[in-house]
Amino acid sequence: MTRPRAKIHRMARILQLVAAAVVAAALAACGSADAPEPGATRAASQSPETISKAEFAARVDAACRTAQERWSDPRAVERELPPSVIQTSARGDALRLAKELRGYRALLQDVLVQLKRKPRPPGADGGVLEQYEIALSHAVTDLEGDEMVIRQQWNRVLHAQQIRKLLRRGRRLAARYGFEDCARLKTPL
Repeated sequence: MTRPRAKIHRMARILQLVAAAVVAAALAACGSADAPEPGATRAASQSPETISKAEFAARVDAACRTAQERWSDPRAVERELPPSVIQTSARGDALRLAKELRGYRALLQDVLVQLKRKPRPPGADGGVLEQYEIALSHAVTDLEGDEMVIRQQWNRVLHAQQIRKLLRRGRRLAARYGFEDCARLKTPL
């Protein structure tokens, strides 16, 4: 009885070795699709996941120009944005300011969409791009809060000073990164 058991054990061991060899061969055959073939040199062109800093700056600057033109007219804000879900009892100047803040918020959101859109340049900017995104995101949030305060006529302090500070920081960071048009954005505050 020991012979059949030993034979089964040897067969199982051989099957394990064959399975291990198949797995090793499969792993060896797997390679990166981006890896150049042996002896080939990689072309100087960049991969589709990255672009140059100049191309990226031109794309974001174009978004700043377009958004500035698109959202600077209060009638365009009313025409193109859906009605505000915030019920309002504000009248006159307060309502105009709320609409202006809403338009400027839409402008900043358009720029943020382009900032986050891929492809993006390699991250050798010392975090300037991320800081710029953060400043704009905080400004968008504060603008939305101020619009709500104005529309609801709440007796609360507006974040205008904080928003101005964030936007000044954003303009400085935009200039540092090379976004010339974004560095010159006009603010409603």
